[in-house]
Amino acid sequence: MFKLLYTLVFCSFATLFSTTANAQNESPLVFCVESTEFPPFNYFVRDGKQKTETLAGYDIEVLKHVFEDIPYEVIALPWRRCLMSLTTGAVDAVMSASMNDQRRRDYISSAPYYYLTPGYFFLKQNTDAPREVAAAEELWQYGALCGLGGHNYANFGLAADKDVMRMASYEQLAETLKMGRCRFYLDRLELVAPKMALMDTPPLPALEKGLINGAAAEPFYVLISRKSPNSENLKLLFDERIALLRASGKLAQILEQANKQLEPATR
Repeated sequence: MFKLLYTLVFCSFATLFSTTANAQNESPLVFCVESTEFPPFNYFVRDGKQKTETLAGYDIEVLKHVFEDIPYEVIALPWRRCLMSLTTGAVDAVMSASMNDQRRRDYISSAPYYYLTPGYFFLKQNTDAPREVAAAEELWQYGALCGLGGHNYANFGLAADKDVMRMASYEQLAETLKMGRCRFYLDRLELVAPKMALMDTPPLPALEKGLINGAAAEPFYVLISRKSPNSENLKLLFDERIALLRASGKLAQILEQANKQLEPATR
């Protein structure tokens, strides 16, 4: 029954895309991912220690399952260029985006296709640091907060009129933590280990993690350009197919496999 339902839904949407593609001279859909990598969701495959041009990860596998019979391509750009290209319509969609008010106004969003946990990290030697807070705003009383430039912290429980100290790289972040200029580093708890696993010499010192109990699991979306001629059909197909993958248990399997791909590098 599940297979029959998927076949009917997929064929219906594939027909819609085929009609649109013919009208657009069969131009493929274009998806953008972050060139600085966002493992385990998207990153460049390594050949030994050498970074190749081949993309891998959860996002890449999800696209294969959702658009298996529809032409598409994936490009990697700096995150802000991905969003700029989305605004102008140079790309159809951007993968792995969290949400804020500005993005709700500027783009069309898919249904969530995975969730991450907002949290924070601090030097292991800081034994007096709190292990959990209700909101990131509480951390200011213990010391300065920092994060990475371009990352969205709207869902961490910060006051609207405050922002964290923005770092340009993990190397700069490591130095800032070691020097004591920043005491807490905000990030999704699932992301730091995979990111360090891809680095030859991980720059971050030994860290402990803290929980933000008042922050709900954070949904991540595909953002779709309002200028894409395929926007409506793209959203319909992606949302319907993700729902079917989730119901079958396949979506969870894809994520589990994406995490396992990086495990050997962490041992």
